[in-house]
Amino acid sequence: MIQDKLNQLIETVSQYTDSEEIFNVKQEYLKKTGEVYEDDKSYENRMALFLEWCVLDRITPGKNATPLETILEESKGNPTPEERKIYQAYSDNISGIFLVKKIRDISITILNLFDNLKYTVHEPEGGHLFKKGDLFQGRLIQLDDKNYFTGNFFFHPPTTIKFIKSEIQKVKIYLDDFQIELRTLDKKLVVLKKKHAELKLDREKTDAKISRNSSENKIQKLKARAEVLNIDISALENEISGMENDKEDLLTLKIKIEGRQIRNNMIHKLSYMNLKWERSRQIDLHDIYRTDA
Repeated sequence: MIQDKLNQLIETVSQYTDSEEIFNVKQEYLKKTGEVYEDDKSYENRMALFLEWCVLDRITPGKNATPLETILEESKGNPTPEERKIYQAYSDNISGIFLVKKIRDISITILNLFDNLKYTVHEPEGGHLFKKGDLFQGRLIQLDDKNYFTGNFFFHPPTTIKFIKSEIQKVKIYLDDFQIELRTLDKKLVVLKKKHAELKLDREKTDAKISRNSSENKIQKLKARAEVLNIDISALENEISGMENDKEDLLTLKIKIEGRQIRNNMIHKLSYMNLKWERSRQIDLHDIYRTDA
């Protein structure tokens, strides 16, 4: 079912994408991951991974959204509630470099090297597809409290794990900086909103005093105070609004778009290295998997 829905998604996206755009996008992808030919052993897997990236990761120019996110937002293809549920699961996919930790009858346990989290994946063919210690690029779909593979992945030599971890750590430094910036904004917003609530309460109390007071002199003083409070409240609301816009830009432009691009660039770099290893077994592995490659 998972693979069938992915194929359906690819067909739907193709209907709304110009053929010239698809060609240009493919060239962009192959430039990063390496030119692949039909006689390459991994040709089919790599083309499948390209289509996954095209639908689930690529940001459509001018929209700040992937093709799948656009389908969900605009209801293209009139997806049923069940299809929308599955499409959302695909949109929330977990892409990464995984290490096989344990294989059972109908599932395997893997470690995502990006977040050091373990996932149990429903995979009846796990014993045929994997062995303990395998290192591979893949993508998880979480649906109805279960994890599934999209079925498209390729394997890195297990001995490259130290190098791959070092590359991932470089990416995590950037991603961690985004999270630090987000936490800083959240803390500032908490302080400002608390101050805003206090001023609003002060304004309400001032209004109540005005309504109860009979002294014109005191009423004028209270009204003057109310005006100052209104100015301060308005200024705070503008500051909060601006900070919330900054947060939205951080979440969308940096964490979602730039963060995804940074992760994908690293995965694509490893894909290119993997392709060179696949074609050139006579070259020492460490001459392929290296920082300046």
